[in-house]
Amino acid sequence: MPMSWLVVLDNTVLPNFALAEPVDWLRVYPLPVATTRPAFAELEVGIEEGRIPKQDWSWLTVLDLDAEARHRFMELMPPLGAGEASCLAVAWGRDYQVATDDKRARQKARDLGISVTGTVGILVQLVEKGLVSLSLANQALAMMVEKGYRAPFDRLDQLVTNLHPPG
Repeated sequence: MPMSWLVVLDNTVLPNFALAEPVDWLRVYPLPVATTRPAFAELEVGIEEGRIPKQDWSWLTVLDLDAEARHRFMELMPPLGAGEASCLAVAWGRDYQVATDDKRARQKARDLGISVTGTVGILVQLVEKGLVSLSLANQALAMMVEKGYRAPFDRLDQLVTNLHPPG
């Protein structure tokens, strides 16, 4: 599968970075990142309810669903929620990757041939590209877990295969 040129972040990934407060790390991620209007609306509800701290998201591209994506969106709901379904709908048939930690969304992405990553994958890439130190990434992961993220790993050490010092 060719390398994706855009990563569509859903609302299972965005809050993790907001809660641990390295939101700016998403800005320096090696690929451009975006989200969809439904996923961003879910994030805004979390902010309004005080579950997610306010951050400056003005830099984040928010994608609207075109007619084709809206049709795909309707096909994916249920069982997927609006945020996950919209991110997959936008990525489906395009060279986009989806970043989600939702198990059903990850499986559906694989079924559709969509490249998928998640919070841990993003952290690993940031370390491997030398954009964030392993120590800081592990601290951020620990803070995410402390604030409710159910991470599949406690530390990133064994996942990082290509360690470059942050530059």
